[in-house]
Amino acid sequence: MKKIIFVFILLFLIPGSLNARVQLTAFKDPLAPSKPYSSVLVYFAGSLSERSRVESKAVKMLSRRSDSKFISASFILPPVREYSKEEALDVLNKYHIDAVLVAGLTNSEIKAVPFLAPETTYHSGSVNNQAFQARSWAYRTNTILRNYWTNKMVLLDLNTKKNVWAAESHASAGRLTKNWTENAIISKVAKKLLQADLIEERKK
Repeated sequence: MKKIIFVFILLFLIPGSLNARVQLTAFKDPLAPSKPYSSVLVYFAGSLSERSRVESKAVKMLSRRSDSKFISASFILPPVREYSKEEALDVLNKYHIDAVLVAGLTNSEIKAVPFLAPETTYHSGSVNNQAFQARSWAYRTNTILRNYWTNKMVLLDLNTKKNVWAAESHASAGRLTKNWTENAIISKVAKKLLQADLIEERKK
């Protein structure tokens, strides 16, 4: 039990081991429609595996926060070939899509972050034929790798073909917290879109 408690303490002492930090700045066009969008296509610009995974996660998380309908672009426009503008619009009309949420990673890097790690030294010996054991604590400087990401997002109105919302997120997290970071970014996007009245509020 003491070992488990020590591990948790150590994890929280190490910067970036568990915590993810996300900042998101967003702007809404003053001329954006006053009525929230009812059906939004979610498109992530990335590799095929990343695109499918992130879009599916975003659709799931956004649907929990809003009564608007969210659809993955990979689902209705599978990335198996190039689509003409007419073909894409036909598919979007079929699903009654009125807005497209486009997101993409614009920068990614890994940095080594220094931190102080506790280190225990055990001592044993004997004095006057009496055995003893002792331990001492010290801190040593170490480093941990931390990820830094920048993402940009826009919401495109399909009727006017103009962006009505734009956002940029800056995130950093430990190597083991990428999933938590993505969740935090999507959660903030949902919050900002709701605050801007661009998607429907979830009815309780």
